[in-house]
Amino acid sequence: MPKKNWELFEENSTEFLNSTVQIKNLSFIRSGGRNSNISDISVNFKSKNIFCIECKFSPSQAAQFVVFNDVKKSSFFDSAKNKGKKDRRTPIIDHMNNNYKYYSSTGSVELICNKDLMFNAVKKHYRDKKVLFFISSNHFEEFSKKNFIKVIGLNEMKDNFDISGVYRVKRSGTSDVPQKDISYVKNIISEELGKCRFEINKNKLYLQTNESLKNFYLDKEKYLLSPVGKNTYRVKKRSNTQNGNVIFTLTFNPKNTTDNGLKKLRETALQKLKI
Repeated sequence: MPKKNWELFEENSTEFLNSTVQIKNLSFIRSGGRNSNISDISVNFKSKNIFCIECKFSPSQAAQFVVFNDVKKSSFFDSAKNKGKKDRRTPIIDHMNNNYKYYSSTGSVELICNKDLMFNAVKKHYRDKKVLFFISSNHFEEFSKKNFIKVIGLNEMKDNFDISGVYRVKRSGTSDVPQKDISYVKNIISEELGKCRFEINKNKLYLQTNESLKNFYLDKEKYLLSPVGKNTYRVKKRSNTQNGNVIFTLTFNPKNTTDNGLKKLRETALQKLKI
């Protein structure tokens, strides 16, 4: 399946760092991929991790977490399943409780808190993951002065990113269509889309159409068609559980485009190694 632009950015960023920051026995290893619990790039001395870098192909979501709404008490509260320290989420949740009517009135609203509150929440999230830097660009390949890419320290976020946030109630996740439901789902898709082709690969159901689709939901939004290539979709079953999520978005907008941040990255690596 064709790779998505954010995947290409991770690969190309890792290659860029290895070619431009050359310190003996130091290497940059792509490690995160689709697993949001693992940082995107591990900075290793020999085989030991010394810190991490997070890739942000702009615009990029960051540091989301689950918030529950106790309607009877008119109060939002933190999910016990959220990862990382609670103190980075508490100020946001306190703000939401102080504006409960606004945040509970609809399924999706923009955060109206101070931007610093959002930056701090994101910064603390990545600090807990041993991340010292972001690497970001509006381009996913062929980095140059025109296709500018920059390494950004956590404390430099405000000078290099615009930030926004939303509180959104959405279904908690997806899973592959169970074997017992595949015939039913094929019939639903054929009825709605007409002639199309199906493929099952490693218990995953794929759909190929003659033209691109505009609507990715089926059967009262019980099923999701996730694009994986040109006119090719992976069919997934959506969870019935609905959770409230706070989601931040970082948009690359550096004030300084003459400094690509590589010097500071190199100095930090050498300091960690005490060379």
